[in-house]
Amino acid sequence: PDPLRGPRVPDPLGAARLRRLAARLAGLVFQRHCQACGSRVEEPRLGTLCGECWGALEAQPWPLLRFGGLVDPAFDRAVAAFPYQGPLRALVHAFKFDGHPSLRRPLGEALARRCEEARAWGCDAVLPMPLSQASWRERGYDAAGSLAASLAQDWGLPLLPALHWARERERQSALGRAQRLSNAAGALGASPVPGRRLLLVDDLLSSGASAHDAARALKAAGAAFVGVAALAHAELG
Repeated sequence: PDPLRGPRVPDPLGAARLRRLAARLAGLVFQRHCQACGSRVEEPRLGTLCGECWGALEAQPWPLLRFGGLVDPAFDRAVAAFPYQGPLRALVHAFKFDGHPSLRRPLGEALARRCEEARAWGCDAVLPMPLSQASWRERGYDAAGSLAASLAQDWGLPLLPALHWARERERQSALGRAQRLSNAAGALGASPVPGRRLLLVDDLLSSGASAHDAARALKAAGAAFVGVAALAHAELG
């Protein structure tokens, strides 16, 4: 499947396409105003956030990653660009659920810049956390796939979509920490990746359950190393 478009699934009513079109039409009207503060956006390259809010975003400290309940994660290293708070919450929501095309490059560049330490891990390929068919039908856009493609391009690494869904699972966002771990267990499978050092990219990292299951599947498929880079980290209460 196209990493920017997600898996091809039946959509007889075209609901996802209609939502995506509506979001982009709305973007033509509101793209000149900041989604965080409402002021005029003078630099189109910044997407839908003004320079002042981008500056405030860049000034935020790197999040301290905590995965309570995940004692021995299968991934080897993890880094996130921002804490999931302030203006980033509105940006991630617009990017993840509305598929705002103007956010792809600025968020992809921010991910590459703020997660620069991951370049020292010696990864030889980038892969996205796969989007489920249910999420694709609902959103019509693959945020993690878009970020992974942007990062791979910026760092000159191949994009390797080696993960696939082995079974359906409940939506993680509706579950608590312990439930997320059991819900994610065994949900993902992987194509053979013998000896590869892989960088898994996701838009939002919270409990670490999905990343753990992805790394488990990749290690079982022969990966020598699995690192994780996410746009944001949301610590569960």
